[in-house]
Amino acid sequence: MTYKLNPEIGKIESPVKIIWNGKRGNGITEIPNAGESQCWMFENGKEAVDAVFEQHFNVTAYRANGSTIEIEVYEFMEPSAK
Repeated sequence: MTYKLNPEIGKIESPVKIIWNGKRGNGITEIPNAGESQCWMFENGKEAVDAVFEQHFNVTAYRANGSTIEIEVYEFMEPSAK
C-alpha cells in the first residue's frame, strides 16, 4: 500500500523538507528508533503532496528554516484491536 501527505501541504509555495525521525506510533504509544531517519526535499508543497510514500505519515510539526518549510512527521501505525 502507498500513501500521500496531507493535502493542505500543497498550499505551501516555498521549498519543503519532510523530516522523518525514524519513529512510529499511533498517537498514544511510540516505538523509538523504528527506522532510520530520512529527509526528502521538494520544490514546493504541491510537489510534496504528489510524492508517494511506503509509510503512512502524520505531521507533528511545521517550522520555517530560512526559505524552507520543514515538516516533521512520524509513521502512523493503526492502534491494535483489543
